[in-house]
Amino acid sequence: MGVFGSAGDAALLGGVAGYFDWDVDIGGDLNVAGTKSFFIDHPQKPATHYLRHFCAEGPEPNTLYRGTVTLDSQGEAVVELPGYFESLNADFSYHLTCVGDYAPVYIKQKIQGNRFIIAGGKPGLEVSWLVIARRNDPYWRARPESQQVEIPKEPDNVGKYLHPELYGAPPSARAAYRRGHTLEEIRAYKAAALKNATPTRQLRYAEPAARFPRR
Repeated sequence: MGVFGSAGDAALLGGVAGYFDWDVDIGGDLNVAGTKSFFIDHPQKPATHYLRHFCAEGPEPNTLYRGTVTLDSQGEAVVELPGYFESLNADFSYHLTCVGDYAPVYIKQKIQGNRFIIAGGKPGLEVSWLVIARRNDPYWRARPESQQVEIPKEPDNVGKYLHPELYGAPPSARAAYRRGHTLEEIRAYKAAALKNATPTRQLRYAEPAARFPRR
């Protein structure tokens, strides 16, 4: 583990384990136990309220493409997708909604050459479309372990929980962080190090470097 952060007991008072005041790039996967959201000043009440929206989640990494088209004199329309679409995606699904009137619109031609054709409508009818696909680029295909949905716990973590308090279990039943250790283990290691004692279990990653001085 390169970096470890914990709010410790301060989490009870709303403390955070880390704060980044600008963009963050991640070269691997991002795994969270909670939700993923944006948190901004409320656009209508920015001085007094925040606004939070959550990410949609599912058992596969979906990509979404949407738009509206106006049907031609034949009641059809060609929808152009980004040039990279078929290189990035697989397993397409289509969703069509007529706006202002009804017509039995359908997909006349599936996605080929990064485009598809809508038909069955009336000339001039507006149609809202949505394509949902599954990510299928080389990075995703090369990491089958990241595609698991139900993951058996490591032998050391069987009978333990990421959040034991939610299951009526004591804090000692907290599972070790993936490729890491529980907060209790890290505290014990630091306490032993301060006393120049030998910890009962060696950490498998280096102790964090000294805090950088503030600018």
